[in-house]
Amino acid sequence: MMKFSVLAVVPITLMLCSSAQAGECFPECRDGYLCHEGTCIEACNPPCGEGKQCTADGQCVRDIESGTRVSTSPEVVAPIPDGTLIFFGVGPVLGEFYGGTTELEIDLRSLAFQVEIGGGINDDGYPCYHGGVFVGKRKFYDSSTSTRWTLLVGGTAGYLNEDDEYEYLLFGTKVMTGYTTFSPNGGAWGIDFGIKLGYRMQITDDEYDEDYSGLSGGFEARYRFGF
Repeated sequence: MMKFSVLAVVPITLMLCSSAQAGECFPECRDGYLCHEGTCIEACNPPCGEGKQCTADGQCVRDIESGTRVSTSPEVVAPIPDGTLIFFGVGPVLGEFYGGTTELEIDLRSLAFQVEIGGGINDDGYPCYHGGVFVGKRKFYDSSTSTRWTLLVGGTAGYLNEDDEYEYLLFGTKVMTGYTTFSPNGGAWGIDFGIKLGYRMQITDDEYDEDYSGLSGGFEARYRFGF
């Protein structure tokens, strides 16, 4: 009678053990997966995209291998200050005239406005004076550091005086690229370099009745600083 009781207890004990372990996974799930009703499933829902790996806490991070280890640090994009940005710039100009230009830029994030004043000499060595405005867009590209690569595109209009005898209206477009570094206290600095292309319309006649209207443009560079 006792033998029969022992044999009856054994199957019952096995059934209880199996039931207790039904919700566990064997072997244990690897990193990025969790056990659900005895099955290993990915901890990230929806699943991570190509080039990313799911961490144990359910976050998708870039899959960067270092030897046999995989970095689990999430990708961070450094913030830039909110609101309007104001920059002052100075730099050389080569093309329409040879000299330099200073500028004031007010960046509203949706539009960027610039006022330029400069001067130099023309091909004949006579003094030139220039003033103009720019309206366009400056794009700040995402970065994991405080330095952002930028692209500036827009239209320009200006006035050029050569030796107090020849006057021109200038119309065109400007494309510049460079970088801007933001400091923790709100300051910023960087460089821009690019080209300006357009049309030069002469608005005064010289004594020889010659018209120097035509295509215009040149290369420009800026060192910029502001807040």
